[in-house]
Amino acid sequence: MVTIQASTLSAQLQTSGQYSYSVTKQGFAHDAKAEDASYNAKAMRQMIKHLKYFDYEDGSATELKKYVKNFVSEYNSLLDNTGKIENDKKIKKYTDKFDALLNKYEKELSDIGITKKTNGKLELDKTKFDEAKNEKVSEVFTRTSEFSQKATLYMDRIFENTRLAFQKPVTDNVTTVRQASNAQSQLIQQIPMLAVSANTLAQADYSDDTQVKSFVAGYVQYYNALLNAAQNVAAEQGTLESEEVSQIKQVTRNYQTSLTQSGITIDSDDTLLFDEQAIASDDALRSTFANPSQYLSQIQNYAESFMQKLIVKREDMGSVSVDIYA
Repeated sequence: MVTIQASTLSAQLQTSGQYSYSVTKQGFAHDAKAEDASYNAKAMRQMIKHLKYFDYEDGSATELKKYVKNFVSEYNSLLDNTGKIENDKKIKKYTDKFDALLNKYEKELSDIGITKKTNGKLELDKTKFDEAKNEKVSEVFTRTSEFSQKATLYMDRIFENTRLAFQKPVTDNVTTVRQASNAQSQLIQQIPMLAVSANTLAQADYSDDTQVKSFVAGYVQYYNALLNAAQNVAAEQGTLESEEVSQIKQVTRNYQTSLTQSGITIDSDDTLLFDEQAIASDDALRSTFANPSQYLSQIQNYAESFMQKLIVKREDMGSVSVDIYA
């Protein structure tokens, strides 16, 4: 989780009119050639299986020829595609093993019409294959032969590693840079001021009447400044006020009675007016604002949510947070 400090944002905005943050993102890099190679390896596994369990005594010659032909063509396609996969030692390890296996059984394969060209690819001599007896084919591909068993093992490994290679996990460090108009900059700077003021008021020493009244006056000032900044942004963008601003206004109206007893009235434009002469009693401020104050707690929650929504892109919400008090 990346934490952005509100003070850092403020400094960036004052300097350049923009702010930035960086996020490390996990993703996957798609390799089309590795994906194609995995399909080839899967097809090869299937052809090897068909040849391992083929009925060499009574099976169809046409079907057997089709399996051998597909074995050759899929292997050649596999070589084309694995040759274009970069920096994958495991795939190369097992394609090299398969190549060595072909070399070891060069004579047996040649006897049934399968030869390896200089580029490593296989070639099928159909005439020679047609002349070969099923017994010769069986010696190479039957399930008990060394060639068949090792071919199965190596192709399984090639398939597993090509499948992993076409969706490799990658880590990217992504930097987001966002411009802010003067009105937006003012709003972004006012939100933490309100939250900090609310927190300071909640944690005040309520035995110091003069200090508490000063904190109340400061809170009212920052509250009104936030409403004014939000109104300027809405006017600039031609939009309605944000949901969070509406919630801040509504929760303040919900506590109108308590606020009135604390010397605060709500004006027609939803701004606050503080008259310390109108405080109903010595305990009024304590009961309204002292920690734990339900009113100030809700104001802080909405301010924190508002700041997060303004600063962080929607797709980064789960990985970036804004510390409104730092």
